[in-house]
Amino acid sequence: VTILDAQSKTNREFQEEVKVAIATITAKKQADQQTTRHGLVFEQALHTFLQDLCRQSNDMVEFTGNSTGLIKNCKKGDCLVELGPEHAAAGARICVEAKEVVGFDLRQARAEIEEGRKNRDARIGMFVYSKKTAPTGLEPISRFGDDVFVIWDAEDATTDIFLKLGLT
Repeated sequence: VTILDAQSKTNREFQEEVKVAIATITAKKQADQQTTRHGLVFEQALHTFLQDLCRQSNDMVEFTGNSTGLIKNCKKGDCLVELGPEHAAAGARICVEAKEVVGFDLRQARAEIEEGRKNRDARIGMFVYSKKTAPTGLEPISRFGDDVFVIWDAEDATTDIFLKLGLT
């Protein structure tokens, strides 16, 4: 009986610790959603995904969202992918811009990725919308000239295929 009581007490304490940890994580997520921090979290998740994906094909990925590019004081272009030597277009650069903001329509996205390509000296652009904030009616993957537009959810692995296709 003493052993069972001790186990029961240990289980209760553990459950309380888990409840507190979950409450803390939930509160942080909710606070991030109220600020621009959620966009940074989305950008970082995208960068991590691209690094894992590109490592398989010897492509290089650089997180560029915190640094200016060729255009003075311009930070457009969150990631830059440079194709590795195994590609027919070895050395080609792809500018990737990520957005998790409500009300950012396709016209704005096209202008943003165009400026991002110029800023990062890239011929190809990939604009990644968060599934949470993507414009209604937009296909999960679409292309306009040298720009690809993708809808991705960092928490839903079934949308990873759109990023993979967009990059190819």
